[in-house]
Amino acid sequence: MIEIREVLYQYHQGQTIKALKRSFGLARNTIRAILVEAEAVGFSRSLSKEDLEIILEKMILEKVKVPTQTPVQDSIHVYHAQIERWLSEPYMTGKQVHRLLKESYQVCFSDRSLYRYLEEHFEGYGSNKEKKRTTLRIPTTPGHQAQVDFGDVGKLYDPFRRQQRRAYAFVMTLSHSRYRFVRFVFDQTVETWIDCHRRAFEFFGGVPKTIVIDNLKAGVIKADVYDPIINRAYADCERHYSFVVDPALVRTPRHKGKVERSIFLPRQQVLAGRIFAHIEEANEYALQWCRHQISQEVTRTTGRKPFDLFMAEEKAALIPLPAEPFCCPIWTKALVHRDCHIVFQGSFYSVPNTYVGQTVFVRADSALVQIYDESTNAVIKRHPRFKEKGQWRTDLEDYPPKAADFIQRNSTTYIEQAQNIGPHTKRFIQDLVTADTWRQRRKAAGVLGLAEKFSPKDLEEACQLMNKTHQTDHKTLKLLLENHQKIISQARKGAPQSLCSFVHSRFLRDPSEFKAFSKVVWTLLTATKELLPL
Repeated sequence: MIEIREVLYQYHQGQTIKALKRSFGLARNTIRAILVEAEAVGFSRSLSKEDLEIILEKMILEKVKVPTQTPVQDSIHVYHAQIERWLSEPYMTGKQVHRLLKESYQVCFSDRSLYRYLEEHFEGYGSNKEKKRTTLRIPTTPGHQAQVDFGDVGKLYDPFRRQQRRAYAFVMTLSHSRYRFVRFVFDQTVETWIDCHRRAFEFFGGVPKTIVIDNLKAGVIKADVYDPIINRAYADCERHYSFVVDPALVRTPRHKGKVERSIFLPRQQVLAGRIFAHIEEANEYALQWCRHQISQEVTRTTGRKPFDLFMAEEKAALIPLPAEPFCCPIWTKALVHRDCHIVFQGSFYSVPNTYVGQTVFVRADSALVQIYDESTNAVIKRHPRFKEKGQWRTDLEDYPPKAADFIQRNSTTYIEQAQNIGPHTKRFIQDLVTADTWRQRRKAAGVLGLAEKFSPKDLEEACQLMNKTHQTDHKTLKLLLENHQKIISQARKGAPQSLCSFVHSRFLRDPSEFKAFSKVVWTLLTATKELLPL
């Protein structure tokens, strides 16, 4: 109204429309429209100065709207139907409509002209928009901070599953230059989260000193105002690239406002109005958009293009990339079973027997499986990682000593141990372990263990009797040793009546004892007839 007031005043003083055009930079049609509106409420050059002031005040009170329709608005109106279809799509904005018009129809009008058209013909633009809350702007130094977030972008085609899937946009924005990286993904797992970080660092050619994130599980296991617990795999990534994670407060998106505004841009400027064959094609376009389009637009907060500011001030301030990219590990919990093994992805890895029944942490990368004590966080075991299921990694030292000793033994070991007792024991063991099965090993170990309960000499004599009668039964040998001293002493004294009375006395015993001792007695009787004079 100040400009209209001045136009009318100068026109009242005798200025021509041409002179007013040069003075105010307005189009002649606009000046004529102002004069028409003023004449409608009584304006003319013949008015006195006092009457002129009355007319001007009347125009202000009635809020006379000066027609601003121009040929540019007429040219935009040609695409009204197309604009209406675009605006019906999700995530569409006036800025994106302007881009699509330039791409599809090579229009040359400005985005401000389009905004005025949208405000006049469509609801929800210009003065109809809700006012935003004020916030505090915190300046950042070059290379100091990046902000990261995920945003839902609808569905994209997955070429591996051959179906449409819900997709998300990962966005990392450098706080100083506003230079950003965008990638579309199908999940928000730890592996995807870290892979997107790696790709973003490679895109920037360096690593910011701090990264502000929200409290998603891929980054933060337990949110806390002062001491948040960072996901173990993400913490490994943090140490590998030497940055510091700075989680924002829970449900406080304004603490990372630079990326919060950017999270809508992939939907509005990359996907809106375009159809991509699959997600990889969308990612290729997103990279080009990050490098050559959005980074070449002047940012209102900095007054410069993000790419120019990044190259001039921020790139040199980033932390250099490490020699090797980070390989995302897998962290999980596992129970140590009674066999002293844990199960990880279908394969088995041994753990010291003192941890049986306890829960441990497992960290696995492409080459190694590391097992951590849950309470001390110390490494208790390392194994090479299997690529296939059903494989076993066993360190015999993890078993209890007796079990480890039993597993390491074989038929040769038992024969050598039996040879130290005597030739009859060696022959008896040789007959036992002909096939070297686990059953035969257990039996051989049981036989040799009788030497500790009785004596090596008694075992040697008992094995001699067993070999003579071609007996290999463990129970018979044990019963023989239990009655060995009594039978042999009677036989050595030359008292056949004693031995015979021992043999016939079996009929005076309980039937259960008769069943158990009959074989032993007949074995002894047969053997002692050959060895001793009865």
